[in-house]
Amino acid sequence: MKATKPIIRDFHLHTIYSDGLFKPAKLIDEAARLNVRQVAITDHNTVAGLPEAAEVSKQRNLIFTTGIGITSRLHGKEIHILGYAFHLKALAKSPLTEYISHIKIADDHWAQQVARLSLEQPIILKREDGTLCPISIHPKELTRFKDSTKSSYFHFGVLLQEKLASYNEELAAIPARHLYYFLFRRKEPEYLQQYASLFAKYGIKNQRYWYIPRKKVTILSADEVIARLLDIGAVPVIAHPGEMQLTHVDLQYLRDRGLKGVEVFTPKHTPKETRHYEEIASSLKLFCTSGTDYHDPHHRNRVMIGRNRQGKPFTQGVTVKELRTG
Repeated sequence: MKATKPIIRDFHLHTIYSDGLFKPAKLIDEAARLNVRQVAITDHNTVAGLPEAAEVSKQRNLIFTTGIGITSRLHGKEIHILGYAFHLKALAKSPLTEYISHIKIADDHWAQQVARLSLEQPIILKREDGTLCPISIHPKELTRFKDSTKSSYFHFGVLLQEKLASYNEELAAIPARHLYYFLFRRKEPEYLQQYASLFAKYGIKNQRYWYIPRKKVTILSADEVIARLLDIGAVPVIAHPGEMQLTHVDLQYLRDRGLKGVEVFTPKHTPKETRHYEEIASSLKLFCTSGTDYHDPHHRNRVMIGRNRQGKPFTQGVTVKELRTG
């Protein structure tokens, strides 16, 4: 008998509709190229990319299920609850939509503030001829991301990458993700060492540009998010619990409130953490899923769709069929 070929899967993917680089069609095309057969897009607090992703998945013969990542809090920590296998019409009629809108309004307001600050305090680029060129982002340029949630400095990185690329090939080679890390957020030595001399050549200082703290918004508890996901027929799964250092007690608490699964197989877990959470999931009778939290090729996760850090395909955990049954 011919052996059944393992199914490569990835149930944690992001598109430009939250803080990923690719549009849904390109993301699905890339998944198909890598022989990933089962996928779910889980953009932060939005389902805007799902119709396109579902259509392209059908064309590429991938098995697709709906997904979303919802921001919540557990004992003061921000955690992400992934919801799967729901109908978009059920979500549209749910109080969850109002919560998503609440977050988006706050994020959009924050992004407009950052853009206005960039006009007041532009990044000054020194051209090769010695002339100075101010670079900023006009608020109107953010309309490209009008359907996105979780407005991010990454979106500013995308826009800046295009502006810098117009000057020369040297600047064009810097990925938008790394512009985001270097100029706005992450200050790990790796990115400083990689780009510090290049930016210095063009007079761009190593500082945190355009910093505006986000206004605090009311974030639902994990209990409430799980309840609202269950109300629309979604299957709630906790994302990469190791990153949030969630304990057996935490996961039991969430299980008792309706959590169905744990994202165990992920590049964000060490082998030790993977074994640890697999054991917890088994003891609590929660199923396990595979997901990369993929954003783009230049993300700090350094993974391809459907692969772990060593490039080995994710074939563990539940399938789409099993995920849909909860």
